[in-house]
Amino acid sequence: MPVSAEARDTRGPTLGFWVKHLTVDAADTVSPASSNQLLEEARQHLGQNAVDWAVRLAYDNARHLVKAIPQLHGGPGQPLAVRLGTELVALQTLLELLGVPRLSQMDSAVGDVISDFVHRRVEVEHIWSGMRASHAWMLQRLFQACRENAPVEQQAAELERVASTVLHVFNALTECSNRQYVEENRRWLSSQLAIQSEVVHSLLQGRAEQDLEQASQQLRYELLGRYHLSVIAWHTGETEGTFDDLTKAVHTWLEASGAQQSLLVPQGKSVVWAWGSDSRPLSEPDPADVVLPEGIRLATGYASRDVVGFRRSHADARIAETLATSFRGITGQVVRYTDVSVLAVLLADKELATRFAAEQLGALNSSDPRIKELRRTLRLYLETRSPQAVARRMYVARNTVTYRLRQAEDLLGCRLTQHPLELLNALMIADAIDEELPSQPHQ
Repeated sequence: MPVSAEARDTRGPTLGFWVKHLTVDAADTVSPASSNQLLEEARQHLGQNAVDWAVRLAYDNARHLVKAIPQLHGGPGQPLAVRLGTELVALQTLLELLGVPRLSQMDSAVGDVISDFVHRRVEVEHIWSGMRASHAWMLQRLFQACRENAPVEQQAAELERVASTVLHVFNALTECSNRQYVEENRRWLSSQLAIQSEVVHSLLQGRAEQDLEQASQQLRYELLGRYHLSVIAWHTGETEGTFDDLTKAVHTWLEASGAQQSLLVPQGKSVVWAWGSDSRPLSEPDPADVVLPEGIRLATGYASRDVVGFRRSHADARIAETLATSFRGITGQVVRYTDVSVLAVLLADKELATRFAAEQLGALNSSDPRIKELRRTLRLYLETRSPQAVARRMYVARNTVTYRLRQAEDLLGCRLTQHPLELLNALMIADAIDEELPSQPHQ
């Protein structure tokens, strides 16, 4: 393994060699965001365990950053770009602590991150804020790892090397990012895609309605006299899928809905905003009848007419997207606003909704599998008011349904007919949140 002369200490173990002993528990490993080529280069020097450790460190760092600086997030799928940046820092830092030269894929990978930020219109000050926050966060974790793994007699020297190495890596990354941001921003502003993106954002903000004919020409998409259906598509996996998968999913759904025109506006590399339109009202299919690429989710709005409908359908799709990414109980590959509009109202204030559901459900507020089965049976009954229909849906005997409903009444302490609407709403909230709700008894 190549190690620089400066990194050697003739009185003891090689300085920096402790990074090769870094490990992460198997249950805590996550899929990397970096390319296979870059990861293989890192493995040749660090070994698989240290690479896994760096990937997990970068994953936690990225989660911290998007919470601290929401502008870096940008929607579902987008943390992959942030993760790629933090992975580059983590891997390059460990390599430099071993005296290994700069990753050959560094500039290319930084370019991918910066390209994503530019195309999503992330302001440069937010990027620099993210770098400063990442520097401070990562430095503390590397200090801790050094204290736990470096030989005691070398720790003072190693801690100093960690501080100087992290600073050097971030300075190099800042310089490279600044140069690439300027270049990519220049290219982006002169592209047709940038023009379309600006027009779309103006329409969504109500700033482009003074000349809709010109806006339609720039978008190559008719705005007036047509019904518009908005779709938001994003990658769901830990690793970034292809952009072709996103466009294929969007086109498949829009065609199945009867759209004759389509408009796709990428939001970085992991998300696409899209619209489909026709002169006649559009009708979305049943998601079960449409086959979409794996690893892709869609959120769709309610089809509406003219430029107001263009904007309103997108607002609906954004609401469906937020629900799909915020509540683990909403699991469909396609989340239609028409299916979750009631939930959108119920969950507008999550704290209030959680308290309401816990109070209504009482003893049915439990993560116990048996109680969950009772809740599912009860919800289906309240939706259909037919034990026979519930039995068919759940593939059980009608007597089983009747028995479960009696059990639910016993746990609730009241008849199911007493407050059916409140009870159904509470069950919908509990299913969407998909975790035991905190009980808050009245004082």
